[in-house]
Amino acid sequence: LNGDDPRVLAMRLLSDARAYTYGSAESVDMRFFDVKQTGATGIAFRFASRWGDGECALATPGLAEDLEDRTEAPYAAMFGDTIAADEAKARFAAALIVTRRPAFMTLHLISLDDAQHGHGPSAPEAYAVLARIDAAVGGLVAAARQAEPDLVVAVASDHGFAKVEHDVHLKALFAAEGLLTLNADKTAVTAWDAAPWSAGGTAAVVLARPEDTGLRAKVAGVLAKLKARPDLGIAEVIDQAEVAARGGAKEAAFFVNFKFGYESGDALDGAPVTKSGAKGMHGYFPDAPEMREIGRAHV
Repeated sequence: LNGDDPRVLAMRLLSDARAYTYGSAESVDMRFFDVKQTGATGIAFRFASRWGDGECALATPGLAEDLEDRTEAPYAAMFGDTIAADEAKARFAAALIVTRRPAFMTLHLISLDDAQHGHGPSAPEAYAVLARIDAAVGGLVAAARQAEPDLVVAVASDHGFAKVEHDVHLKALFAAEGLLTLNADKTAVTAWDAAPWSAGGTAAVVLARPEDTGLRAKVAGVLAKLKARPDLGIAEVIDQAEVAARGGAKEAAFFVNFKFGYESGDALDGAPVTKSGAKGMHGYFPDAPEMREIGRAHV
């Protein structure tokens, strides 16, 4: 898991499996530094980990230039979260299959996620992006099938979406309850007894001292009080036993699930509820039909 992204890092609480982290932070299992690009497709870096330290260089000489010639597009056209970048990825993927014939390849098209965060799940802009993705995938499959007639193509999405309007800042609320201690200008946490880990439509609550029954009872009381406030949009709070029963990680003392229209914010101070910068969000409890993936297909 990406140890530099708090939302990604919070996913380790959703599984009992051992999660390993990577990134630039000192606390991760595999830390990368001195990262340098070597040509269009090469990368070199140093790493430090619990398993050892070293240097690594990855490159496929001539690949970028060849694909650029075949697609008549710069390699950098694939960079970004836009539909144009996804269309470029599909063209480059088709050229890669035709010329290199990989035994297995994955392709992540991300622009629909970006469009739904920015415009909302039912917005015309989102449907327009989906239509262009559909055309891009169709072109990719057609080109790949011509090169590999027996090719198996699997298409999947990873989650649904819901409209969102409000950010609920549990960290600020926890600070007001004395569960988080902030520095003088209230820009950083200096000590904590319980902390919410934001994950879009939910937040995991972790205790600094899980064995402290008094602390657990105090946090349960705070969460019950917050859930009773209509302005915070909390749909459900489940305890550690229920988290485990639903397949979540036992390290989470509680999980907070918001109503659609609300998401977990990260402000440490100020108003507990503010207008969301996004118009769509995921990460709510998966029993909601809106959180189910759009579908899967074998082509």
